[in-house]
Amino acid sequence: MTDERVDALIRSLGVASRPDPAFRPDPAFVERSYAVLLPRARQARQRDRQALGRLLASLALRRAPAQAQLLQGLRGTMALALLLMLILALLAGIAVVGALRQADFGENGLLTVSDGGALQTIDAETSEVRTIIEGDSPLIGLSRSPDGRLVTFWTGGRTGERLEVANVDGSGRRQLAPDMNLVRRGCIDVWAPDSRRLAAEVTQDRVPLLLVVNVETGAATSVAPAEGLAECPLWSPDGQWLAFAHVRVGAPRSLAIIRPDGSGEREVSGDLDGLNVSGPNSWSSDGRWIYFDAQGGSVGHVYRADVAAGRSEQLTPDGLHAYAPALSPDGTRVAFTDGTDLYVMAADGTSVRRVLERALNNGWSADGRYILAEWHPGPDSANWGLVAVLPDGGEPKMLLRFEPDCLGRASASCLDGVGWGQAQP
Repeated sequence: MTDERVDALIRSLGVASRPDPAFRPDPAFVERSYAVLLPRARQARQRDRQALGRLLASLALRRAPAQAQLLQGLRGTMALALLLMLILALLAGIAVVGALRQADFGENGLLTVSDGGALQTIDAETSEVRTIIEGDSPLIGLSRSPDGRLVTFWTGGRTGERLEVANVDGSGRRQLAPDMNLVRRGCIDVWAPDSRRLAAEVTQDRVPLLLVVNVETGAATSVAPAEGLAECPLWSPDGQWLAFAHVRVGAPRSLAIIRPDGSGEREVSGDLDGLNVSGPNSWSSDGRWIYFDAQGGSVGHVYRADVAAGRSEQLTPDGLHAYAPALSPDGTRVAFTDGTDLYVMAADGTSVRRVLERALNNGWSADGRYILAEWHPGPDSANWGLVAVLPDGGEPKMLLRFEPDCLGRASASCLDGVGWGQAQP
């Protein structure tokens, strides 16, 4: 039972996320069966994501020479119903015996995290955690490339900070922009979509600017607006622009864009009624929208700016103080937080719903199927940690547990950096 017919049969079943307690098959049998079925299920899911794969699977079903014999061997609808019940019982038992196995995380690549003293990788599929780099000085400002191969970070103290890059296994560690006297400031560095360039918010010889680094060569060039400061850069989907928070004396922080060579600067946020832009968070794949939050006193909302029109529209309702938005990779949904709980809404601001209580938003997985969150359910809970949660809710998948006293730091976060190939909110 390992051909396309079984794949089709399994995909046709609707299995509840929490099985009936009456289904409790032998655990050893469940684990052996899971080991056999899991590779087949992963292959079927991968084929189903592609039109060609779905077509080939359908043709294989129609051409299978043994199909007639199988149907004849099933003695009517009662035999088919019995087979379905057996498979349902097996899948229900797997959910009871095993840990939460929501889907295949493999295509997202390794998740990278920093707790300040070391860099670690997490295999979200197996929950394996590996320390890849340890240092005598803090390692902060972590950012992983979209292709999953590289990780950048900052080391050193305030008198001599270094921007470094390494392979995701910790090898090939080297300094970027080695001839520049740099100090990191503000927002997390962001990768260009091609995984070859990095944009960082720095001061060079005490002058604030944006730094664009060629990660392959280590060479860097500086970018600055004609007036004021640029903070929190974000690459456009085509890699031709940088969005940033524009800071000017006597004016609210606005949203602007500029080319990596310093040309083409212009404002795109429009009138925000005196609110200050925190920084650009996500840029839609079609290049039209930039998602961001703007704050002022006790008021804060998630907005999106129409880049071509140079104006913005408020997305979150007036009664909700919202910030840290992140657009899903497919451009259909936005995750954000109100400072306490994790929310999701449609990309146009409709269908707002709470996904997870007491959680901070850390953005989406590369495939857009999960939201990464720091979950703090309470001091008496054992579930303090970094989790992946489905945007439609459900039980979170624990990826990394935190120490109970981690929130005793000055920061509201238990981590100094998280990287999964997407810009962090």
